Amino acid sequence: MWVELDVSLARGRDRTLANRATRLVQLLQRSSGDPEEWVGAQFDNFAQATPEGNLIQVFDSRASTLSR
Repeated sequence: MWVELDVSLARGRDRTLANRATRLVQLLQRSSGDPEEWVGAQFDNFAQATPEGNLIQVFDSRASTLSR
């Protein structure tokens, strides 16, 4: 029973992380070519809406941070 519970929880975490990664990729694709200020604001919104979003950092081509 414990093994089944562990596997079930792990699958749930995997799905959650995969969904977050998909949303991040979609945001990257949609924001390609947009002004940096707008992109930074969009990534800030994404990070605030994402649990553990404080772990997300996005940089521009000059290695400057876009998200806070």
